[in-house]
Amino acid sequence: GPSPFAAGLHAAHVAADARFRAWPALNDEATRHAVNAGRRYRLHLREEGGTAAGGDPTAALFSGGTLMGRFGLALAARRAVDRKEFFEATEFFARVRSHLKSESGTLVDAAGGHGLVGALAAVFKFEQFGRVQVHDPQRPKSFDAVAAAAAEVAPWAEGRVVHLPARLGEAPLPRGCAVVGVHGCGT
Repeated sequence: GPSPFAAGLHAAHVAADARFRAWPALNDEATRHAVNAGRRYRLHLREEGGTAAGGDPTAALFSGGTLMGRFGLALAARRAVDRKEFFEATEFFARVRSHLKSESGTLVDAAGGHGLVGALAAVFKFEQFGRVQVHDPQRPKSFDAVAAAAAEVAPWAEGRVVHLPARLGEAPLPRGCAVVGVHGCGT
């Protein structure tokens, strides 16, 4: 059966290493402050089509053409998620992605809200996870924007992330699934 929260337990184990892995540039305090990585306002670019050359630190961070950078730009263009949640989710995913395993090819993102961690799995672990279920009683408007951003940069992710309106424990977990829970406080 599933091993609930194994990824979360691993995340606690690596918490002592506070350095950024997903975005190493954020280890520089000036860069971290310039992009407001810990702030709770929407991830966006300063201007429509903002660029690194135009002095936008967020665009500069996402430049370089990496898949993660293109995903960040697609999310910023949609103003889909808060900056703090984006950087938390990508950092969590960077730290646990190699440990996520599933016998059934399904990942459950428990209390997943907008589905960002699930979308990251659909984009970057597509060979392992053919289906990602985001379990959350509410389906925020941003869920569709996150899914659209994922499909824009990774067409193979389209249709893989689905929302199930359920609290943790209300819906049965698929046999052999992997489970993550980044923002499951109070659920």
